[in-house]
Amino acid sequence: MSRGGPQLVATQRRRNPGVLIRGWELDDIPGLVECQKAAYPDLPEELHFDESIHAQELDAFPEGQFLAELDGRIVGYNTSIIFQPDESLPRLTWEAI
Repeated sequence: MSRGGPQLVATQRRRNPGVLIRGWELDDIPGLVECQKAAYPDLPEELHFDESIHAQELDAFPEGQFLAELDGRIVGYNTSIIFQPDESLPRLTWEAI
């Protein structure tokens, strides 16, 4: 079964051969929530992203959402956003920060 988004399979030169990197889809979101809770068990529940936040990320920028899958299980993921700065605000520099 083909999954959405770009796909890469880690090579033998990587630490985890057989890890599949692919774009994630709506049906992956429950696994993303589980993955985040496993990675950050001490984070208060209200700070964990819920399924609706991940759905919004996917809707806004599907090409920027990837996960790592090993033996059919999500073992990591990333989310990306497209940031549109407000051009009416002054630009900050590293020196000013």
